Amino acid sequence: MAKLVLFDIDYTLVVGIQAHAQAFLRAYKTIYGVETQHERIYHNFTDLQIIHFELKRHGLSETEVTSKLPQCLEFMAREYKKLVAEEKFTVLPGVPELLTALSQRKILMGLVTGNLKDIAKAKLEKTGLWHHFGVGGFGSDGAERNKLAQLAVERARTDYKFPADGEVFSIGDAPADMEAGKVVGAKTIGITTSVYSPEQLKVAGADVVLENLADTKRVLQELGIV
Repeated sequence: MAKLVLFDIDYTLVVGIQAHAQAFLRAYKTIYGVETQHERIYHNFTDLQIIHFELKRHGLSETEVTSKLPQCLEFMAREYKKLVAEEKFTVLPGVPELLTALSQRKILMGLVTGNLKDIAKAKLEKTGLWHHFGVGGFGSDGAERNKLAQLAVERARTDYKFPADGEVFSIGDAPADMEAGKVVGAKTIGITTSVYSPEQLKVAGADVVLENLADTKRVLQELGIV
């Protein structure tokens, strides 16, 4: 049976957030005239959700935020491409091995990420992983991760003729990844590589929880691949 494996990016495939955070802050200042620092690390949020939350926290209205949003997103992507050259990334355990194993077996892989597409691409090109992924739903497509998962599956059906009865899998580190996976009928694999506990991932819908992706054989078994 055909399979589609969807991955989150941050804290699932790679860790490296400084350039991304700086791109946000420079965009706020240049496009909106707002100087700030993020009050927290935004696990579980899409880029659009972060922008709206931060700017509204500084008193901007919904209309003020959305009126300049296209310029903001374009500026963020452009700045990130400059900043990423100096980013120190960690590719998480087992990720290259797993992606290579799936590629060798001709398994279709996709991304469901809150990152803007240009940022996702630059991040994964820097870490040598981008070429593995054929489809995706990105933060530049919308704010709601559930809809991004649906979009990734739709693109797989359109661009790769992924069949309606194909098996979908979703791998991520956050509750939102598990919830989005369930929306598209995926088997969900949670990994405890960020701030969430096994219990939190299970409550959000994880079918399986692993410490990380280091055991390639185990992950392939969970994907129904011998």
